[in-house]
Amino acid sequence: MERFYSLEARERIALTNQARENGEPLMERWAAMQPDFGDPWEGRAALAGGWLAEANTIADLGCGTMNLERYLRAGQTYIPVDLTARDERTLILDLNRPSDLDRLPGADACALLGVLEYSYLPDALLEAVRRAYRQVVLTFNVRLDDQGLDARLEHGWINHYSSDEIAALFAQHRFIVAREHLFAGRRRERLFDLRRDDA
Repeated sequence: MERFYSLEARERIALTNQARENGEPLMERWAAMQPDFGDPWEGRAALAGGWLAEANTIADLGCGTMNLERYLRAGQTYIPVDLTARDERTLILDLNRPSDLDRLPGADACALLGVLEYSYLPDALLEAVRRAYRQVVLTFNVRLDDQGLDARLEHGWINHYSSDEIAALFAQHRFIVAREHLFAGRRRERLFDLRRDDA
């Protein structure tokens, strides 16, 4: 990630558009992530871990630096999943092929922290996690009315839902928003606790 953000904004936008045109993950963004134990990701992981406290087994889809694991309670089983190995336990899976979720070990909940913005198939991904998990804790950086697309593309984001649009997307896939949190000081990032409406 450091290499990606060392590039100028116009270069990051060009890489994002190229990856989107090719339908491939933006590996420049993900290949060299380093653990970051400071804000904002630490607070996000802590809150998500608390919301997942009732689950026995959690699949961390797009696990990145695996901050979430430190905030799970003793006895919970943690399954890290990502595009590239983060440690020897990591299950390699491209979430742009949501049908591959069927290959994962069973879990009753999943985390999608900082993932949906980058999905080429958000509908298929949400449908796949709805089938597989009773609880989905995810984040999304919503599009603000005063925000141009370049300000999103320079982060590698390819989905640009507003608050109303992300709510409609969850409803379309028959999720109920049990809880929602807006991170202080960040006008766009929200954490959602989704439950299947038949759970």
